[in-house]
Amino acid sequence: MRVYALPLFTLLALPLCVQASTFPNTSGRVYSDRGALTAQQATLARVVAIRPVQIEVRSNGHTSMYVGGAVGAATGYALTRHSSGSFRGLGTIIGSVAGGALANSITNRPKVHQGVQIFVQTTDGYGRPNRNLTSVVQDNDQSFHVGQTVLLIRSRDGFSIAPADGSEVTP
Repeated sequence: MRVYALPLFTLLALPLCVQASTFPNTSGRVYSDRGALTAQQATLARVVAIRPVQIEVRSNGHTSMYVGGAVGAATGYALTRHSSGSFRGLGTIIGSVAGGALANSITNRPKVHQGVQIFVQTTDGYGRPNRNLTSVVQDNDQSFHVGQTVLLIRSRDGFSIAPADGSEVTP
């Protein structure tokens, strides 16, 4: 019985491990390796509105589907290894399909976490407020308030907003 527990546990746990490593970055504090040490444009702006939002993260599930299929095939083989003839091959095939389907269903479920949509207003060359607002959605991992002066940062990863007063500086 102990022989079956490890492959079954691996079949159930591995897709979760693969999925956890595929979450995209939606924080204004985290940069990709491509975005670090590159020039970024920052514009001073003023926060005019903030609203809480939920950020839905979907993974593509391809990698976990293949890994789940491989683990399922190994599990199917382990469960039918003492069988004779076509049962062994059938167990491997059924395990592969079941493992791939399980991994795909687990990783394709949307994950939702709290975020914030920040509306900012920039000024023109004469210091007059622009009529158009810019909105950025990012993780709710920084403190913002209406009227606060912020930096609207444009990088190769997109836009983010950071406090301009230095209150978020860490040693």
